[in-house]
Amino acid sequence: MGITWQSHTSNSEVLKKANTEKRLLSIIRKRQLEFFGHIMRKEGLEELFLTGKTEGSRDRGRQRTTFLKNIAKWTGISEVDLIRIAKDRQKWTVMVADVLKRHGT
Repeated sequence: MGITWQSHTSNSEVLKKANTEKRLLSIIRKRQLEFFGHIMRKEGLEELFLTGKTEGSRDRGRQRTTFLKNIAKWTGISEVDLIRIAKDRQKWTVMVADVLKRHGT
């Protein structure tokens, strides 16, 4: 594009000239949602880990944000419903496409 760093052009101006937009966050969300659905259908040790049903004592301090809670926040669906929907591949695929459409992918 012939833009030098010395021209002090902002990232948003370069993106406009290139007729593109930032997509990294949407790609990450898509891959994480697809991974979550895959793991929840597997029903193994990974599923227990992602749902937080492991035994042991809690750590001290503020509770950490879990992977499942992040996905629930992105989708606007409760954690229990997410697990139920993820078990059905067709419903999960439709839900992922809907969430990505709302968030600009």
